[in-house]
Amino acid sequence: MILENVKVLWAKLGDNADTKYMSDEKQWSIEAILSNDQADKWMESGVKPQVKVKDGVKSVALRKDCIWKKSGDPKKAPMVVDQFGEPLDATIIGNESVCNIQFSVREWEFQGTKGKSAELVAVQVMELVEYTGGGAESMAFSFDAKVEQPLADEDVPF
Repeated sequence: MILENVKVLWAKLGDNADTKYMSDEKQWSIEAILSNDQADKWMESGVKPQVKVKDGVKSVALRKDCIWKKSGDPKKAPMVVDQFGEPLDATIIGNESVCNIQFSVREWEFQGTKGKSAELVAVQVMELVEYTGGGAESMAFSFDAKVEQPLADEDVPF
């Protein structure tokens, strides 16, 4: 299945995989901003995760675990390509980029409860807004000049 022409937020698709909520496990993820029609279809399908609504904006976060739970073996990262199908560095996808997002739907049953969950498969970037950083690694402080004080010519008693 594909979400077409959605603006995205918080792309963590390459070497920048994110930590799962309240866990040390890693996962790839991307948040898709949905149109009203896309959000309605998603909700009607019953697929998890649920559509979030914040300040009137509807979105869904698609994820993929980095390792297989049973074996602990690594999974393949979601494929990331440009509009021409050429591989793209997943770490440069910035907020507001327009993408097509491919996902699979898996039906499951656990302790008598049934459901359907989406798993991220691939991302095609149609309009790139390049992520340039500026997070915690850079500082925006201004600094005063440091004035060095010469040591006194007195003997230090130790």
